This record gives sequence, structure tokens and C-alpha cells, in this order.
Amino acid sequence: MEGQVEESVDARLARAFLAAPNGMIVVDRDGVIVATNRRAAEFMRCHGQDLLGNLARDMVDPADLARNLPAMSRLWREPGATVTMQMALRDVDGNRLPAEIKASHDPVSGDVVMYIEDLHDRLQVQARLETLSRYDAITGLPNRRSILDQIGHHLADASPARPCAVLAVDVDRFQAVNDLFGQEAGDWVLATLGERLGSVVGHADVGRLGADEFVAVVPDVPDAAAAFAIARQLQDAASQGMSRNGVPLRLTVTVGIALAGEPVDPASLIQRAEIALHRARAAGRSADLAESADVAEAVRDLRLETALQAAVHDDDLDVAFQPLIDMAGEVVAVEALVRWPGSGVSAGQIIEAGERAALIVRVGEWVLDHALAALPALSAAAGRDLRLNINWSTRQLNRGGLVETIRTACDRHGLDPSRVCVELTETAAMLDQAATVQTLRDLAALGVRVAVDDFGMGYSSFAYLRDLPVDEVKLDRTFVQRAGTDASAADVLDGMSRLCRGLGLDVVGEGVENSHELELVRNAGCTYWQGYLGARPMAASELVEKLAAWPDRMGFALGSDEDAAAADADERDVLQAVRGLLRYDGSDVAGALAHLLAVLVDALGCDVGVAWTAETGAVGHGLAVTDAVGAALARSVSRGGQCVQHAVADDLPGDLVRRAGIRSWFALPLHGRDGAVLVAHTGDRDFSGIAQRLARTVLESSDVLFNSASAKERLRREAAQAATEARTDGLTGLLNRTGWEEAVDHRRQVPAPTGVVICDANGFKALNDTLGHASGDRLLRRIAGQIARCTPPGGVSARLGGDEFGVLVPGAADDVLAGLAHRLREALTMTVPETGGTATVAVGTALAIAGDDVDAAIVRADAAMYAAKASRGPRSRRVGSAG
Repeated sequence: MEGQVEESVDARLARAFLAAPNGMIVVDRDGVIVATNRRAAEFMRCHGQDLLGNLARDMVDPADLARNLPAMSRLWREPGATVTMQMALRDVDGNRLPAEIKASHDPVSGDVVMYIEDLHDRLQVQARLETLSRYDAITGLPNRRSILDQIGHHLADASPARPCAVLAVDVDRFQAVNDLFGQEAGDWVLATLGERLGSVVGHADVGRLGADEFVAVVPDVPDAAAAFAIARQLQDAASQGMSRNGVPLRLTVTVGIALAGEPVDPASLIQRAEIALHRARAAGRSADLAESADVAEAVRDLRLETALQAAVHDDDLDVAFQPLIDMAGEVVAVEALVRWPGSGVSAGQIIEAGERAALIVRVGEWVLDHALAALPALSAAAGRDLRLNINWSTRQLNRGGLVETIRTACDRHGLDPSRVCVELTETAAMLDQAATVQTLRDLAALGVRVAVDDFGMGYSSFAYLRDLPVDEVKLDRTFVQRAGTDASAADVLDGMSRLCRGLGLDVVGEGVENSHELELVRNAGCTYWQGYLGARPMAASELVEKLAAWPDRMGFALGSDEDAAAADADERDVLQAVRGLLRYDGSDVAGALAHLLAVLVDALGCDVGVAWTAETGAVGHGLAVTDAVGAALARSVSRGGQCVQHAVADDLPGDLVRRAGIRSWFALPLHGRDGAVLVAHTGDRDFSGIAQRLARTVLESSDVLFNSASAKERLRREAAQAATEARTDGLTGLLNRTGWEEAVDHRRQVPAPTGVVICDANGFKALNDTLGHASGDRLLRRIAGQIARCTPPGGVSARLGGDEFGVLVPGAADDVLAGLAHRLREALTMTVPETGGTATVAVGTALAIAGDDVDAAIVRADAAMYAAKASRGPRSRRVGSAG
């Protein structure tokens, strides 16, 4: 009997080994493979028997074998040792298969058990992120960051006899291409042009700077004549005819050339080439050399610089303001922009002339002083302390003294430096990085915020965002504008925003001009937005009037309550659908498939559905289908990948369409399985983008139905975790507003008393503004910890928003609430380490009893809290108390 039990256990272990979701290989003490499971054979693209008897080291890429030799030696040398290695295995055809190997040495048998995890998807994601940070998404060419590196590399070998040439290339009248043929055609033209320029000088030596501007670098150029010859080759390549949708196009480009025979700053060399380009275009030439300056243009520049100097001296400049708006539609800051009334000179020309004439520092200080003077009136009109965003140039940053300039200006106007945010371009943030980091740290110590402006059009490096002490990133307006018409651009906007938020940075979407673009920046997770939809740049007096009437013009605001509720409902539908998968406890594939189809039809509100796998045949929901129809469906989907149809395609089985009366349908291949799923409407409904995302989410999770119990348990934990996170405040760990509303709703259903406590930190806004968000967050976490400790068993505590907290106490009476208020008042009187001062909290309480609902009690407790806050007496109040 014992032998039979032993055999039964061994048999079960063998089956578990063979069916394990991860690849597993057992190697004996001689390094010979003695056992393998199905997943390992699939990963190695062979039959399991083909692996047995081979040396394990023979399937490892030789280079990786040598690199991991120390870890492998330790594994065999130390009984019981466990090591983790990343290496490429080789299949029977010699293809590299990236994997993470976790190997354990069994001290009893001497065997080594190897667990294989496929790294292909993870490495693809890493490669994609690296590509996004160094290469232009439209052309695939190096972006500004990469091409600067390439120029620096070539300059290291340059000499006066064999200089390095940098050629700035700009498309003539490119805007007309976009206007006539659309953004998609414009992007195609840019990609085609990039390919042609690369064919002349090499693709690694051509980069896209932004918009329709490219730069090429050519080392070892003998003289200026040779550089002009290269420029003509670039122009010839660009001017070759091209056709888009049968419409012929022919481009011309203007080229600016700069030569350097010794190492110089790559950015300054590009700037010289761009100056030459602009001079060539202004003079009607196709190319120009930076050294051949146009005397007439130099005279015009000098006159402009002289006039600007007089304008600064005579106070003839002006400041325009444009608001930054949060996702609730509230103005939180204003950006100050320099203007020169009556001059016909743009802000860009002012900056350029100021840079050339070394006036930019004085211009910046003038704008800062006048903007700070206007800030109190703007804040009063807005009903809140607004922050001032001010632009600072590379020259201003490099000059030094920025911290003292801001400190002095704020002292002069009686304003806290924490109400200032300095906006730097990516170039300014990257040049002389050691000095920049110190300046930014000094600004942070003063309380000044730092924003990176026009992010995405320069270096676009998330590494420097991680390393530099910045608080905010402003995504360049081109990302928002392209996202409005290009799904891939919307994905880029979404990815950049979420990566920045993942680094703990606030994100501003710039250039929002319509409600569709506003929806895009909200969906991307931006913190704030800015653009003509909110307000154009305007004088302070004009903006004061607009801010005073701001609550009456919220038509652009993101989020009506109905919109927010709909978005929340969509998220709940996804979560509910995934939970629906977990309710299937069967073990047969056919039952799992039918359950999956039912979940999907229910989640999308469809009328009919069809699912098919090679193992089970066809399963129908709301109609009967044959295996032939299901197989035809799978073939159709496999040809088209994923598809949404509102007019039925020819290759969808006609018999299915006629019998079911299908009007619109959505189909996807089954994740990791030979099969497909189709869901359809027989009425006039269409499949929204939300519905499509929901379907993809469900199907990507569907393999849990066909795999091990551990996979199902993992998904169950993930679903539970998602539900918890949706109800929890990320900063304090208490319930958030959603969790609070659920708790309140529960108390509405219970015919028993409920005590309500509302708490609000006194003077928190001033403390947060003075010490910064980090100190404010620490105080909020301390307050939350004390509230959680004081909350009675069975009670609920939540952060309602900002510095306001709430507690629900089931079955409370007046004496219980009074005791709780006293404990909270004592516990929440705490020292602030940064100042040595004392933080206090105002407390209001109310009791919901028979005939008095919880909602009314919350309102009364809130009123009592504000009465306590206004009172000079006790810091807690009971409704109706005298003080």
C-alpha cells in the first residue's frame, strides 16, 4: 500500500513538472540534461526528447556562457546554492533566445534544476523605451540628443586642415504640405526625406531636430567648397519627385553650413548652421555658410538690439499672462510672457535679440519684477494664491545669480519664493550639467519649483529628468496637436506623460486648443494644461476680469460629474469582466471557452458571439454555429490580426452574417491559443474605443482559464489589489473619496446611529507653500497615522482631499464622539520639525440618529469643523455647541 501511495505522489509530481507554466530542465552532476517539461521544449522550439542526453552548456550562447561562468561555477561548487543568470540560449537552428535562468543545486541528488523565463517581451519593451529616448518617432532618425552626441564624436577628430561640417536642412514651405494633404501625409514626407538625406551622408549622421528641420554631420571635409558640394547632394536627393495617393510632390530644402576644425560645443555648432540657414532663406539663396555673414542683416540685428536696450531702459516692454489649469478646471498658475507693444517684434525675436546683445538677463529680471507685481491682483481675482511661471534662458542660467535674483525680487514684493516656478528648456537643463544641478538644488532649497519646457523637442531623455531636481514637465504643443489626428502620436503623448508621472513629476499638456485635445491630455494623465481653449496670453488687467468670472465659464472643463462617472464605470466594467473570468472553476477547455464568451458578451452588451479553438471547435452565444464557420472566422482574424467592422467584410462567413443579422462586429485572436472570438451587435450600435480596450484586456487575461491554478490565483490577487488601490489614497494609505462614499452608502442602509468626524489641518496651505510639497506630504501622512490609530474598531477613516479627513463611527453616541474628538485634538497637535512650530487640526462632529441621515450629519460636521477653525477657542466643535 505504501508503495502505491509513493507511486501516486511521484506520478502527481511528474505531471506537475510536465505541466508547469515555466520551462524546467534537470541537469545531472555531469552537466547532462536528464529531464525537461513541455514549456521548456516549446521555448527551445523542439521536442523534449531532442534535449535529453545533451550537455546543458551546448544550448547556451558561447559569449553568455563565458560571462556567466563564475555564477555557474558557484552553483556546481556549493550544494544547495541558487543563482540567477541572464543569457541567450540557442535553438536547433542557432537562433538566440533571451532568457532568465534560475538554477538550484539539489544537495541530495547533485542535480541542478533550471527554471527558464522568456525575456523576449521584457527586452522588447526596454529597447522600445531606449528608441523613444534617442530616436525620432516619425523618421526613425537620431533625435537632437543623439545627433549632438554624434557631432561631438566627430569633432573630437577634427583639425583645421580637415574640419567637421554640420549642415542644417529645412524644408521650404512645408506647412503648405500639411495644410493641403494633412498631418499624416506630412509625416510621411518627413520620413521619406529623412531616408533620402541618410542615403547621402549615412543614416547615423542625420538627425531630426524638430518640425521640418534636419541636421547632417560630415567629418573630414577639406574646405568650404566641399561642404557646399555636400549641400547640393542633399538638395538633389530631397528634390527627387515623390507621390502620395497619386498626387505628385516635389520638395526643395534650404541648407545652412557651419565648419569647425577643433572641438566646440555641438549645440553652438548647430546654432551657427541654423543662422546660416535663416540668412540663406532671407537672401533667397539655397545654401549659405555661417562664416559668410550678411552685412545688411548684421546691421538690422544691431538696430534691433539697440532699440531693445532703449525699450528696457524706458520701460516700454510689457508682460502678458496665460493661465495653467488643473483637471478640475481651476487656474493654478500663470505663465509670464514678454511683449513689446507697437514694435511688430515677436517674443521670439525679443529673446534672440536679447541673447545676441547680452540683454537677456536684464529682460528676464524686468519680466520677473513686473510679473510679481501683478501676481497679487491676479490671485485675488482667482480667489487663490496663484503660482508664477517664468521662462529662463540658457544664458541667464549660465550667468549665475539666479537664486539671488529671485530671492531679492520676491522680498521686494513681499511674496514667498515658493510661488515662483522657473521654466527651462531641455537644452538649458542639459548644458554644463554639474553647474545646472547645483543651481536647481539651490532653487529647491529656496522653495522655487523648476519646470522643463517644450519637453520632447530636444534631448527627450528621461534619464536627466530622473537625475535633475525638477518638479514639472511641459510636453511640447506638437505632441498634443498631433495626438488629435494621429493615434500613434496619442500613444506617444500617453507614454511620455505616464513615464514623467512615474518619476513623481507634474505634467503640463501645452497648446490645448479644443475640447478633443483637452480630453487627450486628461486621458494621458497630465496634471495641468495650457492653451487657447482656456485663455490666450493677455494683459494682467484683462486676465483679472476673466479670472473674476472664471467659475461662470467652465464649459471647457474636464470633467462634468457625468463624464467622470462614465470613466469610472468603464474602469469598473473592465475589473468586473476580469473578475468574471475568475468565477469559472471548471477544468475542461470547452467550458472555459463558453464562459469566456459569455463574460465578453455581457461586458460589451452584445447580442451574439462566436468562439472557436482547434481543440474544442465552435461555441456560440445567442446563435448556433458550425465548426466550419468557427474555423473560417479564425482564418479571417488571423489574416487581419484584430479588426473592428461596421460594414461586414467579405471574408466574414456569409452564413453567419445572414442567420444572425449582424450589423457590426469586433473580433480578436485568442491570446496564446489557436482560436478566435467574435462579438457582434445586430442593432445600430457601434464598438467604441473603450469597448475595444475592454475586450483586449479580457482576452489578454483569458489564458488564466486554460492554465494552472497558480495563474488563476495570481490574477485573482491582481484583481483584488486593483480594487483596493481604487479605494485607497496613495499618499496616506487611508480610504480615498471613492472608498469614503462606499462606506457612507453602506451606513445609509443601516438603521443605526453613525458618528461623523471631519478634520482639517489649520494653516496647512501656508506651511505647504513655505516648506514645499515634500514637507506637506510628510505632515499629511503623520496626521493620517494618528487618525487611523484613534479610529475605534469598526470605524472608517478616509482622506477626503487636500488636508481634509473624515471618520465614520458605527453605533456611536454623544459621549463616544466627544471622547474621539478629544483624542484627535490631542494626537493631532504635533511639532513640525522643519520649523519647530506646532501644527493643529480643527475637528467637527455630528451624530446621525433615527430620522436623521448620514448625509445631513456630514454637512453639519463639516460646518462645525469650519466653526472650530474660525474660533479662537477649542479646536473641536460639536454641532450646536457654544465654542
